[in-house]
Amino acid sequence: MFVGHFGIAQLGKALRREVPLAWLVIAAYLPDLVRVLIEPFTQRHDLLSHSLPIVAAFAFGIAALWQLRGGNLLAAAVLAAACVLHWPADLFTGCKPTTIHGPWIGLVSYRRPITDVLVEGSLFVGGWLVARRAGCGIGKKWLVIGLAAQIAFLLSMYNGSEFFIGDHEWTWRPRSSLVPRQQVLESTECRPPHDDGRRAFIRRRVLAYSAVMPSKQSTVLDARAVDRALRRMADEIVELNAGTDDLIIVGIQRRGVQLAARIVSNISERESAKVPLGALDITLYRDDLQTVGPRPVVGPTEIPTDVDGRAVVIVDDVLYTGRTVRAALDELADFGRPKRIALAVLIDRGGRELPIQPDIVGKRVECGPTQRVDVLVEELDERDAVVVSEREDTA
Repeated sequence: MFVGHFGIAQLGKALRREVPLAWLVIAAYLPDLVRVLIEPFTQRHDLLSHSLPIVAAFAFGIAALWQLRGGNLLAAAVLAAACVLHWPADLFTGCKPTTIHGPWIGLVSYRRPITDVLVEGSLFVGGWLVARRAGCGIGKKWLVIGLAAQIAFLLSMYNGSEFFIGDHEWTWRPRSSLVPRQQVLESTECRPPHDDGRRAFIRRRVLAYSAVMPSKQSTVLDARAVDRALRRMADEIVELNAGTDDLIIVGIQRRGVQLAARIVSNISERESAKVPLGALDITLYRDDLQTVGPRPVVGPTEIPTDVDGRAVVIVDDVLYTGRTVRAALDELADFGRPKRIALAVLIDRGGRELPIQPDIVGKRVECGPTQRVDVLVEELDERDAVVVSEREDTA
C-alpha cells in the first residue's frame, strides 16, 4: 500500500478533527515505517511488523502515547483504529502473516498493479471525499499529486510484472510499453516471501503468465522474489567467506552465469569490493557426452584469475541430480587447486543422484520426477521468474 493508508488517515481526521493529520498519517503507516527500519537487519521483517499481534501492539502504543500527551480517549481510539486498519487494507493487495509465526493470508497477489491502483485509489479518494465533506480535507492539488505518485510508484515497483486489464494479461516494460502475453488459468495461493512451509488458507483463481511454458505450471518466484533471493545469497556468500578477500564467483553456463553476475553486482554494491566473475561451460565434462551428439554446442569458459589458494563459489540456477556440479568440479580442477569450493544455487529441487549438497540456497522446491523447474532471467527470457511445470513428454 502507498497512498491507501493516507486515505485511512483522512477518514480518521473526519471523525476526530482535533487530532493532527500528522499523527494519523504516522499511525496509518506505522507498520510500514517499522518494516523499512528493520528490513536491513532481518529477513523476517514482514513477520515482525505486519502480523496482527504486532500491528495491535503498535496501535496500543500510539494510543497510549496520545493519552500521555493529555489527549482524550476517543481521539486515542481513532489513532489506534487507523493503525489497526493498516492490516486489512494491505490484505487486499498483498500476502500478510496473521500471527508472528503465520499462517499467511492474501486476497490478491502483490504483483497485480491494476488491483493495487483500484484498492489504494478508492481508499485515498474515498478518505479525501469524506474529509472534504467534514471540512478538513486536503486540497485538490494534493489529491492529484497523491494519485500520480501512486501510479509512478507502481510503474517503478512492478517493472516486468504481470497484471490484468479485463480478461487480458499484460506485462509492463518501459522499452516495449504494454505487451500482451499468453493466458493460462491456474490456481495459486498466497505464500510468505520467505516460505518455510506455511501456506495461506485463502485461494483464488487467477490468470498466470505463460510465454513458452506448458499450460500446467505455477510460478514459484516472481521477479521481486528472485531479486530478494539473490541479494540474500550474496550476503551469505560474503559471510561464508568471512569477507571478499580471495573470493572468486563462477557461474555455470547458461543461466548460472547471469545469476552469478547479479550476485557479484550485489556484493560490489554492499561491500564496495570488486569480486572476480567467471563462467564455466561443462559440456565436454558431462558423463553423458556420448549421448549429446557428434557436434555438441560448447559455450565459453572464462576464469579471470588464478584459482590456486582462492575461495571459489560455483553458482547454478537449479540443483537436481548433482551431475552438472560434478562436471563443473572436474573442469575447475583443470585450472588449479582452490583453497575451498562452495556451491550456491537459486533453486534446490532435490532428487540427488550424487552425494552433492549446496552451501547456499535461494529456495528449496519439492518436485516430482514428472516436473521440471525453469529459471527465467531478464537477459535471456525477457523476465525474471522461477516456474514449475509438467514435462511435455508426460502431459
